[in-house]
Amino acid sequence: MLRPSKQRCACGEEMSQVAKQCIKCRRRREHRRCVVCGCDFTERPGKPRVTCSPACTAIARAKGSSDTQSRKVALVCEWCGTTKMVSPVYGNRRYCSRTCSSLARTGERNHRWKGGVTTKHQQFFNSREWKLVCKAVWARERRKCQRCGEEAHRGHEVHHIKAWAKHPALRLELGNLALLCLKCHKFVHSKLNVGKEYL
Repeated sequence: MLRPSKQRCACGEEMSQVAKQCIKCRRRREHRRCVVCGCDFTERPGKPRVTCSPACTAIARAKGSSDTQSRKVALVCEWCGTTKMVSPVYGNRRYCSRTCSSLARTGERNHRWKGGVTTKHQQFFNSREWKLVCKAVWARERRKCQRCGEEAHRGHEVHHIKAWAKHPALRLELGNLALLCLKCHKFVHSKLNVGKEYL
């Protein structure tokens, strides 16, 4: 229901009390031509659009900024030697990626290098072979402690039945390994293990 206002629209027509213009002026459209593709389209008079679609808008924006946007520069990686095109902001970098950056700072190339003081024990337990064997033991034991049957979690450890130091040939043998929870593993290596269980 239209409640006419005492004031008239700019075009002279009646308008509602809550409106700023009449319904005809609100629905009025102007015919325009797209500056990119040349297609005709209609738009409200108040909107300063010069393109017919978002795709044409992106093209127009790219054309407008092509003279001012940054040009790519070549970056030659010091580690792998590959050439990568980057923004001028990153042109003074030494490496093409984080991987190359970390590889270039490992071992003797690291400023904290102390001459290879990592023990053989530490090197063994950090090796890929040991991690693969541990994975196989967890799968074989179905993620349960072999002594108490407790369901596996982060506290479970792979135990060497025959000592790691005395039997180097059996370090990666599946038959010499058992999955134990932290509590059982401590018991096996303690003086309370009188029966030499898992030893």
